[in-house]
Amino acid sequence: MKQLFALIVHCAVFIGVSKAKIFVVNNNTPSPSQISQIQTAVDTASNGDTIYVQGSATGYGNVVINKRVVIFGAGYNPSKNNSLPSKLNIVLFDSVTTGANAGSSGSGSVIMGFEIAKLSYYASNFVFSNVLIKRNHFIKSSFYNFAGITLSCYSAVIEQNIFDSSAVLDFDLGSGTGCLVRNNIIGCVFRNSNAGSVLLNNVFVGQSNAFLNISNALIANNIFYGAAPQGCTTSTFSNNLTYNTSSNTIPYGSNTGSGNIVATNPLFVNATQLAFNYNQDYHLQAASAGKNAGTDATDIGLYGGGAPLPAYGGEPPIPQIKMFDVTPVVKKNTSLQIQIKAKKQD
Repeated sequence: MKQLFALIVHCAVFIGVSKAKIFVVNNNTPSPSQISQIQTAVDTASNGDTIYVQGSATGYGNVVINKRVVIFGAGYNPSKNNSLPSKLNIVLFDSVTTGANAGSSGSGSVIMGFEIAKLSYYASNFVFSNVLIKRNHFIKSSFYNFAGITLSCYSAVIEQNIFDSSAVLDFDLGSGTGCLVRNNIIGCVFRNSNAGSVLLNNVFVGQSNAFLNISNALIANNIFYGAAPQGCTTSTFSNNLTYNTSSNTIPYGSNTGSGNIVATNPLFVNATQLAFNYNQDYHLQAASAGKNAGTDATDIGLYGGGAPLPAYGGEPPIPQIKMFDVTPVVKKNTSLQIQIKAKKQD
């Protein structure tokens, strides 16, 4: 069995793309791609290009992004014959300050479909905006005091990600403004956002406070399951649900809001632990108080709002080969048997 995803991607370049280029990165051996390192692809690409990173048993290491690119991985837990994930260690957004490409930066980039240890930026070159961080699994790492996200960015969208439940994982938006954080599973502390972040339809899980040093945020349609919604000031809590936390009541202190459902079991289909794992099912049962109880009349939690979380896989919403079988040996003048199954992801 062989995967010809690279071939199909290159065909798409000629069929549907006139200017932007597509690069395929594959570090498997043997590899159908001419590029084995993601940094090589980023360095070669121009603004607006797309990079596909194949799944592999070997991680792709670190990458610095200093131009506007779309980077798709195969997913962090892909559902297909070749179920290998695409794994990155550190992702750093940067900008170019000198030379022919001065002014270029990672603004407008997309990172989707990876297992990632740490996503951050070079603070001395902060010029970032409009990045999309989607369908990634942020994992704890023994190499960093804080893995996860440390990103100061204007108008970032962070959606459909999973943040492992860990005290060494961090979700820090710093001084970034206008960031939308929606439909994520967040098992770590969300911290240091004081410039109007919007948090919608997330599930916060854990045994400590969900927030630290958060102000001026809109927090709506989330479920706090074990993780207490403490650590906020001058923020608005609307139509959230709390259960089994050390402090269920919202709003509190200088915060405002209404429509919250406190100290009430969300009645997940199958989720009883206070830490994420792939066996947890955060869909709401029909009898849940969170059904159709959001500010937009959809469910509170992951499966309401504008970006319901798809299956735990992280596969980007593009057509993908799920199975490719070729008869290994055929006789002369007989037919070569090929079977292909493909699916466009939700």
